[in-house]
Amino acid sequence: MAKAAAGWPKAMASVLDFLDKQQESYIFAEPVDWKGMGLFDYPQIIKHPMDLGTVRQKLNNKEYRTASECAEDIRLVWRNCMTYNQDGSDFYKIAERFSKKFETKFAPVAKAEARESVEDERPPTTDERIVFSHNLFNIRMQELGQLIQKLDGLCPECLEKKPDEDEIEINVDAIDAATFRNVDRFVKDCLPDASGKAGGNAPSTKKRKANAASSAKPAPKKAKH
Repeated sequence: MAKAAAGWPKAMASVLDFLDKQQESYIFAEPVDWKGMGLFDYPQIIKHPMDLGTVRQKLNNKEYRTASECAEDIRLVWRNCMTYNQDGSDFYKIAERFSKKFETKFAPVAKAEARESVEDERPPTTDERIVFSHNLFNIRMQELGQLIQKLDGLCPECLEKKPDEDEIEINVDAIDAATFRNVDRFVKDCLPDASGKAGGNAPSTKKRKANAASSAKPAPKKAKH
């Protein structure tokens, strides 16, 4: 059950595909062109604009940590529309319909995520930590930088910065259970074949230089478990 839930980015992409196929989806597909439409009060009323195209871009860029975060941005699209347009107007009614359709399609994803949150509390096994370490060797440099940023925010104690060397060492054993499940899913989603399996007999530790443009930290790292 948790294995299926781990594919929430694909599930949310399917939800967006469903919404895009709706007859009036073009209304929400791109940012509101308030200047071109002469809606000069729009920025004063809508403080956090959102559209389905932006949601999809953020999803593809792995900017959401959970399906619920993605869902909140989608809900913001309908909420903005209903805030700016008068209750009972055509646009208001369309947003209401889209909101109901979305919640129906999102419900199974939300249930899977709730089950997964229980799984997140289970401490990872030694084998899971070893596979995670091996999988680090197969992700791209940009994704490595994103991983280090995630760890720096969620579990900074697992990052051991060497003062005399330009590198960061990841202590896999120091990653708490919830953070491990989070970053393990991220790494598996980044694998070229999305298999989530380590191949061959790769060594358990390895140093790599991460692209400085993809990480706010000096990002060379070593995985250790």
